[in-house]
Amino acid sequence: MNQYSNFGFSRRWAVATVAGLQLSWAAAVHADEWIFAPAVSTFAEYDDNPQLITTKHDSNSALILTPRVRAARYTDVTKIDVGAVLSIANNNNDVIDDEYSQRVAFRVNQKTSPLNTLVLDADIKRDTLRRDITGGGDVIGDTRADIDSGLIVKDVMRNRLRFTPAWRRQLTQQSTLRLSYDLTDVTYSNDSGTGLVEYVQHDVSTGLGYQLTEKNSIFGALGYSAYRPESNDTTDTATLTGGFGQSFTETSEGSFSVGLRDTTTTTGLKTDSSAGFVLRGWFNQRIETGSVAVNVERSVSPSGVGRLLEASQLDFQWRNNVTERMSTQAKVSAYRTEEVDNSLPRSVRRYASLELGVSWALARNIYLDSLYRFRRQGTEVVNSTANSNAIYFGINYGTVENERFSGALTY
Repeated sequence: MNQYSNFGFSRRWAVATVAGLQLSWAAAVHADEWIFAPAVSTFAEYDDNPQLITTKHDSNSALILTPRVRAARYTDVTKIDVGAVLSIANNNNDVIDDEYSQRVAFRVNQKTSPLNTLVLDADIKRDTLRRDITGGGDVIGDTRADIDSGLIVKDVMRNRLRFTPAWRRQLTQQSTLRLSYDLTDVTYSNDSGTGLVEYVQHDVSTGLGYQLTEKNSIFGALGYSAYRPESNDTTDTATLTGGFGQSFTETSEGSFSVGLRDTTTTTGLKTDSSAGFVLRGWFNQRIETGSVAVNVERSVSPSGVGRLLEASQLDFQWRNNVTERMSTQAKVSAYRTEEVDNSLPRSVRRYASLELGVSWALARNIYLDSLYRFRRQGTEVVNSTANSNAIYFGINYGTVENERFSGALTY
């Protein structure tokens, strides 16, 4: 029995738990206590290099239909947030199959006593490595970087489950203890000949936070992760981090943390160890007409290449309401990945994307959206680079006022 099958129970147990919790919480409330936000969009897409191929390639045009829904319930002791999205892409390129992607996200905060809070974060999605489905803004955002985006050119369906229960306890008026577990389970369909490797990763962590003043806090955390691909490799990582949080003004806040990691990879009888640093910093600024968000991170992340990867990433997003009807958005994402001990050359990869969008409100909750997206992918082993230019134009209906572009930015 291989190592992956030893963890096979995790997927079945987590899916059953998520479904049971959804049903139990939904049965405990009445329909009029929920807030529902339905949305739907239809977009025309043109991409001159949809598969990010470095050699001669074909362009693609597509029609994309994306219905979405978000439901929430908030009380003094319970916060429930559920989101779902379905994306149907009809591609005109004979090489690229039509795509049917789905994502369901579920988040719950339950205050079990004045000092204790239970948190559940579950996320199930099915998409491709070419078209990552995040759900748009009016479905619960997927904030974790997808370092496998654009990894291969073949249309492979990816099935990903994330299940994260956590417990938080208020120790004193200033200090808080947190314990959490994170399961990531990834499988593929139609992946023959791609070299992709299915995997499971388990993460456990404990952290302590202390509120120094009304605007300043410090925190520390100890973590351990076990990466188990469907191969003979096993990778275990321990991390120790510390940082601070700062509320600069009523409309701006940020956080920064840094720490050390120790990673051990075992292949058969061979064991390799490596050490490095991890960090994360983010800053959010709300202005009268919009918002700015910046995130920088260096971490180790699981990947379909069959090894744990070290990823350095930068994310920037800017929204601006130019007029009562018109809004604009700019989004930049970039990352570089490499194997933690540099033993897997094909995993050394650079990826960047730029998105520029304009939205015009035609009527209440109905928007005419246009978007330009540039993508660039390169590998350092053979020094090859591929570029993609894409445009989107369509109609978006959404009941969440600040969530324009949701249809176009679903992937």
